[in-house]
Amino acid sequence: MCGMQRIRRKDYYYTDQKKQNHWCQPCYEQLKTSAPILLDDGCEAMKKDLQKLKNDALAEEGWVECDECHSWVHQICALFNGRKNKSTASYQCPKCHLKAREKKVAPQKQKVMQFAKDLAHCVMSEKLQNGLMATLNKEYERRAKEVGCSVSKIPKACELHIRVVSNMEKKHSVRDEMFKRYEKRGFPSEFPVRSKCILLFQTIHGVDVLLFGLYVYEYGHDCPPPNRRRVYISYIDSVQYFTPRCYRTITYHAILVEYLRYVKERGFHTAHIWSCPPMKGDDYILYCHPHQQKNSKR
Repeated sequence: MCGMQRIRRKDYYYTDQKKQNHWCQPCYEQLKTSAPILLDDGCEAMKKDLQKLKNDALAEEGWVECDECHSWVHQICALFNGRKNKSTASYQCPKCHLKAREKKVAPQKQKVMQFAKDLAHCVMSEKLQNGLMATLNKEYERRAKEVGCSVSKIPKACELHIRVVSNMEKKHSVRDEMFKRYEKRGFPSEFPVRSKCILLFQTIHGVDVLLFGLYVYEYGHDCPPPNRRRVYISYIDSVQYFTPRCYRTITYHAILVEYLRYVKERGFHTAHIWSCPPMKGDDYILYCHPHQQKNSKR
């Protein structure tokens, strides 16, 4: 990021020695050669000391080694959680696992696989799902009236499941420069906030597909001003696999509308959203996106 603007992929940019501050090419050209530059940590640097880099770095894939044959597999392909399972965890690749099963006479007890519909509901997820179903039912009726047929003959979006998969209390620390600017007005150095992740799944051909994600931050009644009773929609992400496709946009809009309706009922009075759309190649919540998926430019 250069200020509040994302540096485009493959573009050149400049950074300090600690790589904590970044300038795009136009901002770098505006820097004065003789004047020191004040960094976020309070230190100073000269323009000639900045490093020129290219925004082409790729995230390195994590690997895991099989304890039997010592072959290496991508953690994401192996469904191995590298963050939770540290060096003490054992791992057996699929080939070795099949060989071990063939050697065993007694059949192993199969684990019951859970689906998106089996995830626990909460008050928010039920409100959002009921509101979404009501919106879709109205859309079915509108389309049936438009084509002159019964609602039963209209294709419908089935097996939709909205769940809140993360709900955590956090402390939002104000950055040093911002705090210095406003501390005389009595604003605190940190704000209590609740972070939530809302996901939409659709069961397509018997497989749960994650289609839409929403990260929100809720500053509740106990939060000091100016953040009190405000919500911040931090990330919105989706992929284009929703079926039928004609209901995709109205579904995603309905989830947003129902969330805002729900927080309004709880006493929140303002919602903020970062309106700058992602650039091609940016991945926010979902790890990757289809190459043919278009990015909004508005």
